[in-house]
Amino acid sequence: MLGTAVSVGAVTLGVGLLLHHSVHASIEGNWLRELRDELTTLQHLAAELPPARLANGRAAEPYSGHYWQIGSGAAGDPIYAQSPSLAGFNLAAAATTTGGTARLAGPLEENLLAVSARALIGGEARPLIVARDAQQLDDLLSAVDRLLLWGLLNVWIISVIVAALAASAFTRPLARLRDEVEQMQANQRASLSASRLTELGALSGQLNALAEQNAQRLKRQRQAAATLAHELKTPLTALLQRCDEAPQLDSDQVKLQVGRMLPPLDDTLARARIHGPAPGLPHAPLKAHAERAAGLCRLDHDLPESAIEVQIGNSAQVRIEPRDLDAVLWNLIDNACKHGAPPVRIRGNDETLVVESAAGGQAPATEAALPGGNGLRLVTEILDAYGASISHTQSPLGGRATQIAWPD
Repeated sequence: MLGTAVSVGAVTLGVGLLLHHSVHASIEGNWLRELRDELTTLQHLAAELPPARLANGRAAEPYSGHYWQIGSGAAGDPIYAQSPSLAGFNLAAAATTTGGTARLAGPLEENLLAVSARALIGGEARPLIVARDAQQLDDLLSAVDRLLLWGLLNVWIISVIVAALAASAFTRPLARLRDEVEQMQANQRASLSASRLTELGALSGQLNALAEQNAQRLKRQRQAAATLAHELKTPLTALLQRCDEAPQLDSDQVKLQVGRMLPPLDDTLARARIHGPAPGLPHAPLKAHAERAAGLCRLDHDLPESAIEVQIGNSAQVRIEPRDLDAVLWNLIDNACKHGAPPVRIRGNDETLVVESAAGGQAPATEAALPGGNGLRLVTEILDAYGASISHTQSPLGGRATQIAWPD
């Protein structure tokens, strides 16, 4: 509101100064034109008539407020003639200039507006000056200034009010969105309402999607914590029972129960190491990471070079943390090597990644549960963090094809 008021005020001030100059110049111009017309008339009369006959009209009336004078009254230039209303007052001596226009004090200390020129009179070039009382002009200009100031002030006030109402109308949806976000933070609502404004509607949709994604992640984290607690509770309970039954525990029994606890702990730790998307995350080269993961799996499974094929262009890039991409690729290729058969093929571009293998010991039906255990669960957790999706179909090679769709 303050910025709007200042901006409108600055524009109004600029317009006011322009109008002030234009109106003043127009009004003063009319007065000056009248004076110049009188000056021209005086020039013609002075060239034809003797000085005694030049005093006529308004300028002949004593203190009429209309004055004229021929000659400056200085040495060598005596006053040739002047209006009777001057009563001996030297109009030329009071003027600050000898040509053009001037403001000066008259015989009664009134403020005069004067114009002057030089003309050939009586065979000599003499100065002519015509003046009139400028009090009416000053009063008129003051009245115009007051009206202009009042009008511009009203325009400024109305403009600020209209701008405030317009701003309020345009920002009302933002205020409602802010209130709904605050309600979501206070757990008073689960999602944002749709907005009729296209931009805010898209923003509300994105915020709802983000809230849903966070809710799903929190749900999975709670489920993971509950699962870990359940899987640890059983071996710990068994160890406690053994402690109650005997003063000392057999090391084989301890190793057995600890061995049952380590896999879920490793799985939970692996999920905790997921980096997830970050602002300004650069793209990772897909081919380089795929070739690296393929090389590791060839060593792990003692496979020849031709057993794992990487068919990815050099320009393919995906926005994912490199360590998370390595974990996804290694687990998918390792799963294909374990539960499928060579050749294992990795195809991909900026939008999709496909890891497929020939038929192995798994069932060919696409509805069957896909082997892989904790590795594939970790892959699903990583891809979900980045907004990517994973699906499984039957591969033309005879085995399974796992496809990843990267987010836009």
